[in-house]
Amino acid sequence: MPQLYESLRRPYYIETPPYRRSSAGIRVMHMLCHVLNRLGEEAYVFTSEVNPDLNTPTVTEDVVRRHLQAGREPIVVYPEIVSGNPRRAKSVVRYVLNVPGLIGGDKTFADTELIYAYGQNLLPANAPPDNVLFFPSVDSSLFNNRDNPLDAQRQGILVYPGRHLNALKEHPELAHGTVITSTWPASRSELAALMRRSEMLYCFESTAIALEAVLCGCPAVVLRSPLFDGNAISSAELGREGMAFSDAPEEIDYARRTVGQMQATYQGLEEAFWVKLQQFIRDSQALPLIEPAPQAAVYQPSAADVAFVQWRQAQSLNEFTAQALAERMMVDWPHKPRFHLLLNSTPNEQNAVQALLASLDAQLYPEWILTVLSTADAPGAIAANPRLQWLCLREASSAPIVLQALAEASPADWLGLLPAGVTLAEPQSLQVLADQLNAQPAWRLVYGDDAVQQAGHSPDPHFKPDFNLDLLRSSAYIGRAVFVEKQALLACGGLGAQAGATAYDLALRLHDQAGAAAIGHLSDLLWLWPSAESRHSDVQAERTALAEHLARQRLAAEVLPGLSPHTHQVRYAAPEASDLTALIAVRHDRQYLQPLLASWQQLRPDDRTTILLLDLGCEDPDEKAYLDSLAQDAFWQGRVHRLDARGLNPAQALNLGLRHSSAEHLLCLDVRSHLIQADCLERLLGIAQRPEVGAVAPRLVNPANSLLIESYWVGGLQGLAGPAFRDLALDAPGLHERALCEQSALAVNASVLLVKRSALAGQPWLNEALPERAAWIELGLRLRAQNRLVVWTPHSVVLQHPRAPTESATLNQTPPVWPALPLRALAEDPNHHRQLSLSQPGLPETARQAHWVRTHTRRQRWLLVGPAAGPLSVVHRVQQSLRGANDAQLSRFEIGAQPGPLAEWLMDVLRAAPERVLIHGIHLPLAQALLAALAQHLPSLPCLVLLDEPEKFNQPDNFLCPAHPGLLRSRLRPLLAPAHTVLLSSASDAIALEGVHPRLRLLQTDPIRFGQFNTDGWLN
Repeated sequence: MPQLYESLRRPYYIETPPYRRSSAGIRVMHMLCHVLNRLGEEAYVFTSEVNPDLNTPTVTEDVVRRHLQAGREPIVVYPEIVSGNPRRAKSVVRYVLNVPGLIGGDKTFADTELIYAYGQNLLPANAPPDNVLFFPSVDSSLFNNRDNPLDAQRQGILVYPGRHLNALKEHPELAHGTVITSTWPASRSELAALMRRSEMLYCFESTAIALEAVLCGCPAVVLRSPLFDGNAISSAELGREGMAFSDAPEEIDYARRTVGQMQATYQGLEEAFWVKLQQFIRDSQALPLIEPAPQAAVYQPSAADVAFVQWRQAQSLNEFTAQALAERMMVDWPHKPRFHLLLNSTPNEQNAVQALLASLDAQLYPEWILTVLSTADAPGAIAANPRLQWLCLREASSAPIVLQALAEASPADWLGLLPAGVTLAEPQSLQVLADQLNAQPAWRLVYGDDAVQQAGHSPDPHFKPDFNLDLLRSSAYIGRAVFVEKQALLACGGLGAQAGATAYDLALRLHDQAGAAAIGHLSDLLWLWPSAESRHSDVQAERTALAEHLARQRLAAEVLPGLSPHTHQVRYAAPEASDLTALIAVRHDRQYLQPLLASWQQLRPDDRTTILLLDLGCEDPDEKAYLDSLAQDAFWQGRVHRLDARGLNPAQALNLGLRHSSAEHLLCLDVRSHLIQADCLERLLGIAQRPEVGAVAPRLVNPANSLLIESYWVGGLQGLAGPAFRDLALDAPGLHERALCEQSALAVNASVLLVKRSALAGQPWLNEALPERAAWIELGLRLRAQNRLVVWTPHSVVLQHPRAPTESATLNQTPPVWPALPLRALAEDPNHHRQLSLSQPGLPETARQAHWVRTHTRRQRWLLVGPAAGPLSVVHRVQQSLRGANDAQLSRFEIGAQPGPLAEWLMDVLRAAPERVLIHGIHLPLAQALLAALAQHLPSLPCLVLLDEPEKFNQPDNFLCPAHPGLLRSRLRPLLAPAHTVLLSSASDAIALEGVHPRLRLLQTDPIRFGQFNTDGWLN
């Protein structure tokens, strides 16, 4: 009996992902919070995305503060997918819902934790055998076979592929069945109704859907797959009535005979649950308070690490992606590539080989074999694997010859060249790779993104750019693991002689034979490395391969160590006689020009370069006298010439200088610059003499603080394009050492820039209609259109006194529409990974991610933009309608309370490359501005507006004016004008707003798909 003055019990904080009805594990954690509250306990969840039908309040700062002030130490409940004790709780309960470590988290747990498991099969060996809390997660009031008039008339089979991508491919006999997914049927009641009239369900993993079907009287067949080994998670509690674990006739017969028995079994489990829950409460409330172990000082996750973990979770395989990839494979692929992975290992690397094989066995794409060369025998645990070929060598030195012979004799289309230690990152990695190979038939060698998987260390993800030859010459950024087409490998000479840098050497040789288009970048996480050091090849082998490459290219160049241990420097020989003119714009700048010319004279006493001073209007008599004196100076006489540029801006002055000079090489030199390297110009000219180069920029350093002013520029930053790095120390590597690497770029700070006249193709140097920095970007785009590179080099250094920042358009304003500067070209900068954030450079984008299969031509890419919406809202119904459509795929960008700058939103939409945009919450200023900006910059992109809350426009801005329908239409008309189509869910709104927009569409409820809209008339 409860006591009147009994002390309040300790609260429960439950760690769980946001609510998702399609995940039984997530439903269980939310339901645990709900039932604890039903019994009078106080429980909360660490997420704000909950099911409104459940009593699951969110842990907030106020809640935590109130409990601490009352001395009520919380009990934190973690599922097994959470590693360690991240909440630093003094009492921890571990609720094991799946095999520990299978889909995340630790494989073992601390002795101080109270461990409960969902089923006896999941209970760790060190846990008390009675600590099983089987949670009846299926609503038996909905999923049952009671009073079912269709029970004797069942027809058809159901197929639930789930995460098994090749389910229907491996079982074509099931193709006639009705496929169900996490989003279809749209509601639980529809799913139950479908199961109550179907005769059999087939699935490929231990899933609650099988139990739901059996409770509805529909036997379930769970077939073996990479996700199911024949052992059901909760078989000890549920038994297996109504279930078959193969398609053998006797198994099917057993499932049909016993399907009716599960209802009674499940009812008993529901009754027993409340007793077990009381035990769970007693045990957890009795937990002692134990100070959590001190956190390791070696590694504290940085903001970048946390962002990567969030990004990777968001990118993990889901049912829709699996379904879309399967559709692509079955309908659009010309062929199914076969992969043969080759690995040379030492006897000490057998654990690494087993890890690689485990990652391969987990792949959804089955067309692979692995051959391992070693001087040791194969470990017994993997020796019988049918896809493993283990060759035991007598001498390790024979490995290169054997690998070459294996490559020549391989039955596969593509060869994977792997070092020991690397593993495939995700279960879908090979499937995504095969999909891209079908979409990119020109590719002959493919590299991918990677990260480190080492306990207690940063994941250090490497989001790589598309192929960049200058960057490759500076750094083996493609990594040590690559896939190469077999015939291309043989055509370019096989594996080569640089065993310490095989992938690097092969990429250079393949480039020399087939060109840059043959080298592809899979912009997905492909590889995991055991440590940061294991990523690197032998640096001397790399430099040998690089020297051989330069010789094949007939480039006179020297390979030197780079600015960091794993980088290289290529010193190209400058032409003996260079046709060079330097252009310097001046006005009243003697304080800068005099030291600049003095540094030139001191460092280059034998230089006879012509210098053209572009006089923008020098009026000061002393300044004019100094400029006049240069014509009489013994050193500068005949070399320094003044050109009248009065009244011109810098861009016009440079174009004037271009017209007055006949030199092939033109050096724009800001008057605030200062030379510190005697061979600075030779370094720039050496790069510029390459035929594919159009312009070269040095590293600019602030003499006041010795910091890098700006590096190369990235498309999309700062609204248009901006520097990847700024204000860095000279030895600071930047992200992946790119601040120390020579590379081609979309654009650069052109205040010091060497340009080739021939690359301009008769056009002006700078576009005079654009602001200065926009003109620099336009120059880069123009050179790229001429197949000329803009190269930024850190090996040529020029000091420069920074100018005061000029006023420019803010990021909250819509960028002007300049035909010469298309925003899409900036958003698609190949030198910047599309998964990296524009608002937080260097970090993966976690807020505005597009989740779709870009190569899927049969499903239009729909981007939904707007504020958060509840599960009963019109927005949610539209979202479910799109997800349920066979010819659409959906991503969502959510507008929060602090949405950020408009320019970044616009660029992120462009980077996502949608084919349709649907904006709701049009009352928000950002939504209105984004709609207008998209109409201006992408008039061909259909932008639809869902006018879900027109009443928010009823109240005029002037509170003295009464609301009137005419005023509402007047306010909406200009806001909606940029939209392609306006969608309404209310017939009364459609009548009231008639004439506001030429394409008003009233959404009609779908008569078949409960809770969804018919998409006819607006989807396509």
